[in-house]
Amino acid sequence: MESYSKFLLVILLSLVFLAGCTQSQKDNLPPAQGGDNASAAQKSQEGMVHEIFRLQALSYKRNLTLGDLTNLSPMVDENEKMQEEFGELTWMLERGYQHHAVHTMQSLYGMATGTEVICPTDPLSHASPYLKFGELEKAKDAVREGAEQLPEWEVAAKRLKSQNPNLYPDLDKMLAAMKKEISDMDAKNYAAAQADAEYLENNGYW
Repeated sequence: MESYSKFLLVILLSLVFLAGCTQSQKDNLPPAQGGDNASAAQKSQEGMVHEIFRLQALSYKRNLTLGDLTNLSPMVDENEKMQEEFGELTWMLERGYQHHAVHTMQSLYGMATGTEVICPTDPLSHASPYLKFGELEKAKDAVREGAEQLPEWEVAAKRLKSQNPNLYPDLDKMLAAMKKEISDMDAKNYAAAQADAEYLENNGYW
């Protein structure tokens, strides 16, 4: 079981890298506890990570359904941020946005392990379906999240590309598209912001 989990972890981290994302350590874990409480918290964290691995692997075999989330749902009950992310996951699945749902699970993985996946094209592209379905506040939140991630990601992406020019094709064009979407949303030009988000959805580093 341990070797299988490590194998899945390598796959997940590889996918994060190939998707154009970076990771950083964050203090997203609950406060340290002693004794049985610490053991229970660790088991809960391990259970969630294993379930996310299972769902990730399943998503490469077929489309996920809401029924597939039965085990994951109670695992996020005591964490408000995880509940919000889980809500986004179900929203995307209900409307058939499989790849966005998979990326949302990456965020849940980060929360469960105390790391953060930095991938601004992900939340910025989420604004496309949100605006399409009239979910303006959700779209604003997605763009706000992407805007917060972009500066750190831009520095990391440019550094990695300088080391390997084959990484991040058309990086300048992608950066311009991301910044334009943020600007259009700030200007309340929602039609343009949706078009920008659709461009990232179709051309982002998945």
